[in-house]
Order: sequence, then structure tokens, then C-alpha cells
Amino acid sequence: MTSKELEANVQKDMPDIRVIEQLATSLFPRSYRPCVERVEEGVSTYVYRIYFANEQFYLRILLFPGGRVPRQQGLHLRAT
Repeated sequence: MTSKELEANVQKDMPDIRVIEQLATSLFPRSYRPCVERVEEGVSTYVYRIYFANEQFYLRILLFPGGRVPRQQGLHLRAT
């Protein structure tokens, strides 16, 4: 696979930033709207930086074929 083909696949599978913004807005108090930006350095995951008040948070998204969530991530999701 060429680098252009790889980049096209990454762009095709990338989560819509509007969905990430909605998620961030639902996670924080409504007194302040979070700002979300895509971080380009993510290699195996999509990384987003979320600014809220005077803090920075990072959200990493790892997509699996067929929407499958590995056992380890599934346990983490249920624990939080």
C-alpha cells in the first residue's frame, strides 16, 4: 500500500470532528463549552485535544473492523 493509499484510508475512517465535539460537550459541565482539535501525531489511534476552562485533555480513538471492541477496552469503558 502506498503512502497516498494509506492516507486515504485514514481520512475515510476518521471520526467526524462534530461527533467528537458533541461527546466533549456532554462530558463537561455546561458552564463552559470545550474546544476540540485533531492532533496529527496519533499513529495507531485518532487523537483529539480537548480544551476545557484552563485544562487540556486528550481523547484517543482506536477503530476496529466491524465495530469490534477488544475485551480490555470493553472492560475500561464499563468501569468509567
